[in-house]
Parts: sequence; C-alpha cells; structure tokens
Amino acid sequence: MNKQMTWTLAGALLLLLAKASNGVFTNLDFESYSGSGADLLPGWEENYVNHLLDMLPISSSGLGLVSTAGETLLPLSGTYSGFLSSGNDGSPSFWQTDYVPVTATHIQISTTYLNTDDVAFSYSLGAISLVESTPDFVDGRYVYTTDIHSLAGQLATLQFGVSYVGDPMTPGGWHLVDDVSFLSIPEPGTGALLLLGAAWLARKKKAAAKR
Repeated sequence: MNKQMTWTLAGALLLLLAKASNGVFTNLDFESYSGSGADLLPGWEENYVNHLLDMLPISSSGLGLVSTAGETLLPLSGTYSGFLSSGNDGSPSFWQTDYVPVTATHIQISTTYLNTDDVAFSYSLGAISLVESTPDFVDGRYVYTTDIHSLAGQLATLQFGVSYVGDPMTPGGWHLVDDVSFLSIPEPGTGALLLLGAAWLARKKKAAAKR
C-alpha cells in the first residue's frame, strides 16, 4: 500500500470517527425555525398536519412550537420549545433517526410537568424511555437524565409523541420539550482512572524535562 493511499484511508477513518463521535441529530434545542414559513421543526419528521406556532388548542391534537412571543405558554429556554397537544383526535409525534454519539452515556431533556395519568408519552431513544427516571426540577422545568450507553454509536430513533388516555369528556393537555442533549458521564471508577492517568503523564513529562 503506497503512502498516499495510507493517508487517504486514515483521513476517511478519522472523518467516520468524528461523525460517529459528534452525532448528526439536529435542532435538538428547537431554535432552527427561520421565523417564517410552515416548517416549524427543521430536521424533524412529523405525523401531524396541524402545525402550531403559539396556538394552544383546547381539545384537539397538534404539534409545533411555542415562542417568546406567546401569550399563554413560554419556551422552557431560548426563543422556541417543541410543543405537543394531546387532544381527542390523534397521537401527534415528531422524530428523527441518526447515529448516537459514540461517547454518549446519557441523554438529557427538559419538559413541562408530564401527567402520566391522562397522557401516554412516547419520549424515547430507540426502545429506551426518556421519562422513566425521577426528574430534577430546575428553573421551572423538569429535567430528565437517562442512561443510553447501550445505544452509543448505533442508529436509533429519537421521538417525542403523546396520546391522550384519560376521560374522553375532558381531553387536552399541553406539553413542551427542549434542550435535548447527549452527555458523557464517566463512571466513578473510570473518572478516578482518568485522573491517575493524567497524574502519571504529568509526572513522566516532569521527569523527562529534568533529564
């Protein structure tokens, strides 16, 4: 194998590793809307035609965005938050499929209060539910952190969907999601090993400098 081919293969491998490491899920903070037009959720696929911007239906289903210009609901952070309405006429959802970053151990999402007595939430990555853990309440929002290390580097579907399962005479509910992020949280033992390794390298460099 000649030198040029070796460098070409090495470069291709680095690009693949970078792509897998970074992941290519997009618009995870819902800030990609241009401010006009019908595509409220760039990067996401949807199953519902009732796209809403700062419109809060009483009993019908829908999806879209709420913004800082809204009068009833405000975003959880930034200018926009993803919005789902669980009415009596469907199960709206939006999703995207891509590779989970190879370094990811957890995924974190922010939501409004999720009433699981009346609504079924398909907030998931692959077969893993993102709303099973006990959330932290931070600045008026519920923050869920879920272990997804088994999906690292794999192709998976990230989905947010709702279905109303309560009293059909009183349907409806508004739900927001925002700040979806992949995290790398090392186990305590791994963190200690990394610190020991860093200390060993620093000591080795110091010793080499004295020579």
